[in-house]
Amino acid sequence: MLVMPGCLTGAISLENTAVAVAQSGYDVVSCDTSAPKWLSPHGSRKYHKNNDTKDWSTPRTAVNTAYTKSVEYAMKTYEEGLNMPADQKYNLLGYSTSAAAVLQAALLNPEKVDKILLLAPIGTTNTNETFVGNVLKILINAAKHSYQNVKLGEKTQNAREYFTGYIDRQKIRGWSEVPRIIGNAALTDLTEAIYQVVVEKGIPVGVILGDEDELFPVKDSVPMLETVDEKLGDATADTPFEVVELDG
Repeated sequence: MLVMPGCLTGAISLENTAVAVAQSGYDVVSCDTSAPKWLSPHGSRKYHKNNDTKDWSTPRTAVNTAYTKSVEYAMKTYEEGLNMPADQKYNLLGYSTSAAAVLQAALLNPEKVDKILLLAPIGTTNTNETFVGNVLKILINAAKHSYQNVKLGEKTQNAREYFTGYIDRQKIRGWSEVPRIIGNAALTDLTEAIYQVVVEKGIPVGVILGDEDELFPVKDSVPMLETVDEKLGDATADTPFEVVELDG
């Protein structure tokens, strides 16, 4: 299983998750993500020119491009580093921003993906009609989310390392990444991507939501995911799609 972190923080933010998944019996590769670049040789314009399709489901943003490339690079590195066969299949866990990336990577490389798990995904709470409205809502929720994380940091060393890693990471990657992340979150709509992954590619998808998640509240996420479930209809008999809410 490739464990892909959320925005800005890196693999350390999912250290406990990676350990828990490994303890359940999976071989785990805890990955990092590359920084989005607008005009680099591997930036969004050239990448989408070479890889785009007419039915691309997630938005063509620099963030999604960079994170999708990270998923694809993780697969390649795993195969080359451990001398695995080229037809190696992966389970993909995408947290927050990486939820869009693992779905996009699955649409581009369906033969390499077995199952997908989306943990607190972006793109399920864009209920406002305008981009600006969604940005403002995300900023307000982000403030609540920061307070929530501060409380968490009082309890666990992992959370303190999370914040240390965040600051150190941004010194290297640059703070210009932050507005790109916010814009990406306001644009991303996962509903069609999930539908295509399940129906057209035959890849099972699970979504885990936390009832105390301030950034992507359950009250917004569940209605959007229910529309996906309704659209899938009988398709889930062959390829499961499940949504789980965790208490606490």
